[in-house]
Amino acid sequence: PLAIIGLNTDGDVITWNAAAEKLFGWTAREVLGRPLPIVPEDQWEASVAMRDRAMKGEVFEALELTRRRKDGAIVEVSLSTAPVRDALGRIAAIMAIIEDRTETKRAQRQLAFQAMVLDQIQDMVTVTDFEGVITYVNHAEEHRLGRPREALVGRHVSIYGDDPEQGASQAEIVRCTREHGVWRGEVVNITSDGTPIVLDCRTQLIRDEQGRPVAMCGIGTDITERK
Repeated sequence: PLAIIGLNTDGDVITWNAAAEKLFGWTAREVLGRPLPIVPEDQWEASVAMRDRAMKGEVFEALELTRRRKDGAIVEVSLSTAPVRDALGRIAAIMAIIEDRTETKRAQRQLAFQAMVLDQIQDMVTVTDFEGVITYVNHAEEHRLGRPREALVGRHVSIYGDDPEQGASQAEIVRCTREHGVWRGEVVNITSDGTPIVLDCRTQLIRDEQGRPVAMCGIGTDITERK
């Protein structure tokens, strides 16, 4: 549920729904008729300036802000506002709709960190869907194959090429990973200039928190020089 907060022209709270209570910790009885308590001290001036602009009719949509809970914890929110007009068309209040984005932002930071780590390891990493369509490659994959990420994502792993006489086919790897959950063996990839490289490849299903398979991941170590 979205938190809904209304402010009158003096900046006092006139609407505070149950979702606002849950998100910020103050009850309606504690905040109604009083200044908005959720703004961190270092953001108060900016908040007042934004409120004044909203009172003049400006509409804000999906602003990414930080706000304060009753216990002092900072939450990341998305805030949208709209003016409320009286019978004469004058702005009498502003209504704010607030979405808690804390967990979403935390997840985005975690994903960004994981991508950064994957881009700094030397092994080649590919993530695909269950049909073998590429959804992610790391920097080592781009560099070793001589193909940019944009040329790989959205394509089937068959773009990597193979040589069944020297290793597994791409179709075999996809099928075995999907059916058995893991696979390991050698596979030949072809770089952008036509050079074959031999990889020690390990694949497995990626599962979500409920244990349901959601993707396939392959990690390849270049062993060409050992051959």
